[in-house]
Amino acid sequence: MVAASAVAGYIRGHFKVAERTVERVYKEFPVSAASERVEILPGFPERVKGRLVFLPQDNLNTDAIYGKDYTYRDDVTPETMAKVVMENYDPQFAAKTKAGDVVVSGFNFGTGSSREQAVTCLKAKGIPLVIAASFFADVFAQCLQQRIPVRGSS
Repeated sequence: MVAASAVAGYIRGHFKVAERTVERVYKEFPVSAASERVEILPGFPERVKGRLVFLPQDNLNTDAIYGKDYTYRDDVTPETMAKVVMENYDPQFAAKTKAGDVVVSGFNFGTGSSREQAVTCLKAKGIPLVIAASFFADVFAQCLQQRIPVRGSS
């Protein structure tokens, strides 16, 4: 990676990433009463109902979700976390969203670090569900630990 970056003049890997083509597939799935029965683990919501908030960016990192200015402070309350959620991605996010909104994002949601506050601030804001094309593994696990259901290919 270092050699490839030196030759290219910018940070890059040693291989070329293929262009991604998104193909829309519409498919109907038959639903029966029997297929809707699932066991809900303790702490997870039985139902989620809310507005969808689209964050279309791929690789939305933990610093965008919860900024470094708050990470190592011991005096940050859940109320403050809710006010600064996504501050580095969209400074108006906290004001425009409300508890119950469902976040929908692109590939590799939460990339960058194992900063658990990125998930804690989503919970503080009242985000009950995160749907993404895929998740950074640490953030995926932290969502489950915080009892925030996630849906993606991770």
